Amino acid sequence: MKRTLTAIVLALLLGGCAGGVGAVPSASPTASPTPIKPPMVIYELDGTATDANITIETPTGMSQQSVDVPLRNKSGSKGLRFTDFNYGAFLYISAQNDGEYGDLTCRIRVDGEVVSENTASGAYAIATCQARR
Repeated sequence: MKRTLTAIVLALLLGGCAGGVGAVPSASPTASPTPIKPPMVIYELDGTATDANITIETPTGMSQQSVDVPLRNKSGSKGLRFTDFNYGAFLYISAQNDGEYGDLTCRIRVDGEVVSENTASGAYAIATCQARR
């Protein structure tokens, strides 16, 4: 009886029952994870006002600056572009008209889709947009 039990255990350990109990699963190649492309976040500011003071949330914190309207980046393209926001990040732009007249429209785009847009009119009016990525 002891020999039979030993033979069964040995057979199971050596994989004698293909695909059955005791069979060792074969190693299957694992697919490498698909890298998640970070979204393109664009802060835009348009309007008939000529100057504005803006506050924006960047991937590294808050930033304040005086800008011309419409808002352009260093290369002259419309808006400020960011690709390094973490998932769930708070997106924010607030713009205050720096003049006696005009209107401002702020806009936040994520991968081309407008996720927030607001307009303010008049002297020193403030337009604010916010969203979560």
